[in-house]
Amino acid sequence: MGRSGTGRSDERDALPDPVLVYLYSSLIFLLRRTDQRAVSLFNHHARSLGMTLPQSHVLYIANEVGAFAQGEIARQVAADEATTSIVVTTLVKRGWLERIADPADGRRKLVHVTAAGRTQFEAVRPAFLKALDELERPTADRQGRLVHLLAKLVDRGGGAVAGPSDLAPVASRKLTIVHRSLQFLVRRGIQLIEQRSGPVISAEGVTLRQFVVLLIVALRSGIGESGIASTIGLDLSNTSFILRGLVAKNLVRADLDGRRRRYTSTAEGQRLLWSVEPSIAGASSGLLDMLSEDERAELLRLLAAVVIGEGEGGPPALARIVRRPDWPAAQHPAAFRNLIDGRGEAAIEEVPLVDLLILAARRAESDASLVPSLSDEEQRQLRAALKPFAARRPSDASDQENEQPMEQPGRLRKARGSKEP
Repeated sequence: MGRSGTGRSDERDALPDPVLVYLYSSLIFLLRRTDQRAVSLFNHHARSLGMTLPQSHVLYIANEVGAFAQGEIARQVAADEATTSIVVTTLVKRGWLERIADPADGRRKLVHVTAAGRTQFEAVRPAFLKALDELERPTADRQGRLVHLLAKLVDRGGGAVAGPSDLAPVASRKLTIVHRSLQFLVRRGIQLIEQRSGPVISAEGVTLRQFVVLLIVALRSGIGESGIASTIGLDLSNTSFILRGLVAKNLVRADLDGRRRRYTSTAEGQRLLWSVEPSIAGASSGLLDMLSEDERAELLRLLAAVVIGEGEGGPPALARIVRRPDWPAAQHPAAFRNLIDGRGEAAIEEVPLVDLLILAARRAESDASLVPSLSDEEQRQLRAALKPFAARRPSDASDQENEQPMEQPGRLRKARGSKEP
């Protein structure tokens, strides 16, 4: 992914301010853009070294911390095992890593750095540090505050990663430096949100990237590839690949406009958005709820500053968006529905009471920790009051065809280990 390469766009590709406010009020969107910016900066500074940022992370662990099993390395760098397997295999082929038998268990292989790998690590270290410095520069006046807030969010969200218990003190300290780095905490935050919303996304047969592209298309009907790429921070080749997959799934439609393709979401795409968006928005907001209200706003503003960077990180409109009084705005079903319906500013400013009740019902039914201070009788009364709203689609209380029965009211109490009266 280059620093640019998203191609040219025109006014038909520009997203309205309310849409950008909604997108960039999302924790997962800002985290992914921050991660993409880290990759872009590293690629810029290390372009002559033939390495990627994930490869440098793995090489750092093997060089500075020690030999680990492949799955353990994935955990320590906040990456999935499939990606780490590809990275390790590439580095082994280049002679920078080798797989050796575990002295404690001959059936298991450990990933060990070679002499050539140590040399390569020393060559790439300056580029890595330059990229990290440039990534963090926009928040230099609040030294460590972004990392502090992200660490608190990850720790409270159950995402803290511990090192092996038998790790030597020096290696343990170096691993702690990794786990309190901006890049690691950003990736860990993304993983936590994906874990919380993953079952819903997987059930629909799409990836998170496909969902984000579909969302952009739905929010700006008729948008071109360049507009999508610049909004989500991908290059054109990756964007085109994702769009082809969405067209094949009949989630978006491609129409030719001269020599350019423009995309519109289909009815099936709209249905999928209604199924997935509340889960992702809920996962993001649920993680943000680990912080105080002031900390939440501060975290989003600091992440936006990192994404904007020196003016190349985010879309040109982002620097203007973050100065609006309604940013960051709380994401809720009404905002999403109003934006999809093209109601513009009303999406941010008008929140019908019924939509708030629907959101409250869904969250209370899915998260027992939201109501632990209530008595059993109070919980029973609350569920009875919210039950009519729990299955309704936001801003469409009359749509009976889409209503689903609320789960049995004993669910909350069973989750807390008590019995239904």
